[in-house]
Amino acid sequence: MNSVVWQHARRYNIGMNKRIKAVRSYYELSQEEFAERIGINRSSLSLLESGKNNPSERTVRMICGQFSVDYHWLVTGQGDMFVTSDDNL
Repeated sequence: MNSVVWQHARRYNIGMNKRIKAVRSYYELSQEEFAERIGINRSSLSLLESGKNNPSERTVRMICGQFSVDYHWLVTGQGDMFVTSDDNL
């Protein structure tokens, strides 16, 4: 299932809210667990995933840092979901 979510997120230019949910789904975390890891509450994450709210820059950076997500992918939907080892150099 994780690879299906990843392939879907990569193949289609979906909104950032869907990409955030794709990251959470990839790691098989509940909204509560994911929200705790990025320093927000579950209800805030729910609003982000539904597209009712936009993430702050801090939240975007936390997602990228905590889950090795590529910043450009998360913001634009372009490129790979995850940072490669070369990107860390």
